[in-house]
Amino acid sequence: MRPAWRWTLALALLALSGCVPAALGSGPYAPFAVGLDVITAAPGQTVYASKTYDEHRWVVRTVIDSQGNILEHLVKDLGYVNGPTWSQNPDDILNDLYSNRECGFSNNEFSSLLMYFYLRPLQVPVGWNVNLQTQEVLQCGPLSKSFDFLPPRGRVTIIERSITTFYRLNYKISLPQGATPGQYDLRVQPNDPHSGQSVTENLPVTVQ
Repeated sequence: MRPAWRWTLALALLALSGCVPAALGSGPYAPFAVGLDVITAAPGQTVYASKTYDEHRWVVRTVIDSQGNILEHLVKDLGYVNGPTWSQNPDDILNDLYSNRECGFSNNEFSSLLMYFYLRPLQVPVGWNVNLQTQEVLQCGPLSKSFDFLPPRGRVTIIERSITTFYRLNYKISLPQGATPGQYDLRVQPNDPHSGQSVTENLPVTVQ
């Protein structure tokens, strides 16, 4: 019979294996950051890279009286951190996502696919394939609570939640089995036909 401590160790290692973070670039939830990370891949491998655009900050402010009635609910526009690139109305994402999936008491991220973006390959090696998936994203930030006194309502609770909206462009880069090790400079052009905007992205890939 195998000693009990060996079973305990095996179970502990199995539990830890489920907590190991995914390797960078190995999937859409652990992508390389375009322009920041060195994108590396092996022949025959598929890697993922992403870039965010049009980061916009907001604060949602709600005032509630002692009876639980909402006295005020408004959204403050704090402006862009970067952008805009796509010339979209800045509250489009807020309207699309926040109205249907309001932030709870924890920090959450909601996203929705934008199927109308398309990708034009400008410089992609023969046998390689680059696909694009575009998301509009809403991130719920920290929640703060304070109290005030507003005559004639009396004591009120003021709840503020910071929110960030942005576009996330995800690139899926598939290499052929026969890719030769070295440096490859890919160039692609994501397009938004709704706004008529496009950008050119450089995706340098090192094949190891």
